[in-house]
Amino acid sequence: MRVTVVCSMYPPALAPEAPHAALLCKHLAAAGAQVTLITTHMDAPRPRGEGFGVRDVMPHWGWRAAPRLFRELNRSNPDVVLLIFLGWIYDRHPMVTFLPTLCRGLKKRPRVIVQFENTGGAEQTTGSRWLCRKLAALLARGRGIEYRYGTLLRDSDHVIALCEPHLRFLSKFTHGLNDRSTIIPAPPLLRIVADPRGDVRRRTRARLGYAPNDFVVAYFGYVYPEKGVETVIEAAGKALPKVPNLRLLMIGGSPANIAERNPTYPARLRARVRELGLAEQTFWVGHCEPDAEDASNYLHAADACVLPFAHGIRLNNSSYAVVTSHGLPVVTTRAEDLEAEFRDRENVMLFHPGDADTAADCLVQLATEPALRNALRTGALAFSRGRSSWDAVTRQTLEVLRPSPEIQLIPAAQRLPRPAVSPMPPIWNAPRRAKVAATSSSPLV
Repeated sequence: MRVTVVCSMYPPALAPEAPHAALLCKHLAAAGAQVTLITTHMDAPRPRGEGFGVRDVMPHWGWRAAPRLFRELNRSNPDVVLLIFLGWIYDRHPMVTFLPTLCRGLKKRPRVIVQFENTGGAEQTTGSRWLCRKLAALLARGRGIEYRYGTLLRDSDHVIALCEPHLRFLSKFTHGLNDRSTIIPAPPLLRIVADPRGDVRRRTRARLGYAPNDFVVAYFGYVYPEKGVETVIEAAGKALPKVPNLRLLMIGGSPANIAERNPTYPARLRARVRELGLAEQTFWVGHCEPDAEDASNYLHAADACVLPFAHGIRLNNSSYAVVTSHGLPVVTTRAEDLEAEFRDRENVMLFHPGDADTAADCLVQLATEPALRNALRTGALAFSRGRSSWDAVTRQTLEVLRPSPEIQLIPAAQRLPRPAVSPMPPIWNAPRRAKVAATSSSPLV
């Protein structure tokens, strides 16, 4: 099966869609598909595709680039086109929202699948962009075209959403969308280091200056207000008197577009750490490249993770997939429309967004109740293996992509190995460790 993936982002672009595209292409290729990725041209060196071709030829994603996209699609001669879509990664331009219409003119008409990374689409436009959109809508027989999504919802053969709330929102614009849609959770978007004997855990904790019995709480993910990062800091400050061996490990930086919009946010977080007297207990990692091993090493060093999403946890949160793939107990926020996959005190501990007092109580319980930690660890691993591992996500994606039931997956024994997870020793009250620097040489970006 020939699969052409279209995504404007590809490493080293600092956006979660970049590693998502690269890793998805890699795993589809490893499962037997012949994969080509069409992406944006960049002057910076790009990594080679692991088992797939990278066509970084798109100068931009405006109307003038449509002929280039059409030629590249014809060149790759796909059986199926998979568009990874989110409005802002295409500069919110409507051109790519007419991809199903564009594919009608190819010499061999492929199936068109759209994977919505979130619900953001193109923006209302004026001037020449508006006029060209109107012409495109006329050519696409305008009825049923939604201005944010063009013909993506109406004319695609199938839609992939990363969570139920996204699919519910999208289904409002097209009748019968649920009949040709699938929810596939976000997978872990980084390289996971195997640590079956706990060697990586011990080395990393020693390098950071942690004592064997320190209780290390990690935050993992991008750093911006919608992530609710300040709640982690407030909760750690409230839990510290009851868990004096608590240490805070902050893993992640700010994506470029967020850093420009709210440039003082990381500095304000650091200032709050100092105000709460947590400077000696906090280590700031900064951004880790998805294809490097640093982030995975740090997560192996942790004993629990707090993911304080401002709008509650959802299946599209790739940070949850990463953390559960390491077998970490997860403290996270309860969404108003919580999906059935998240079960309190089984694979998550839930608190309401912004409620640092309850989050602190969760941390105290995890630090002092080994049985609860072990139960959450078991639940995290079960979720990862059954729902969000690359094995599971690749299988589900191929079931959507393949045009006929004769296409089969590569046997499990030949697929990429699933990493083992390091053991987590009991945590007891322990003497204070040696001082750790409050900041690292890798600042937040």
